[in-house]
Amino acid sequence: MNDAQRRKASEEWNQWRPGKSGCKSWSPFDNPIPPVRDSMDRPLRPDGFIDTKKWIEEVNEGKWPRR
Repeated sequence: MNDAQRRKASEEWNQWRPGKSGCKSWSPFDNPIPPVRDSMDRPLRPDGFIDTKKWIEEVNEGKWPRR
C-alpha cells in the first residue's frame, strides 16, 4: 500500500458515519405491532377487554366467522 492509498483509506475511515455503509439497520419499529387477540381470535383492547369496535369492523369486512 503506497502513501496515497493509505491517505485515502484514512480519510474514508475518518469520514465514515453510521448508516452510510449501505446496510439497512434493524429497528423493532420497522414491523407493525401484531394485534392482541384472545383464545377465540377476537381483538382485544390494551386493558384486556374485547375491542368491540374493531370486532364489528372485522365482521362487516367478512372476516367472521373464522374458519
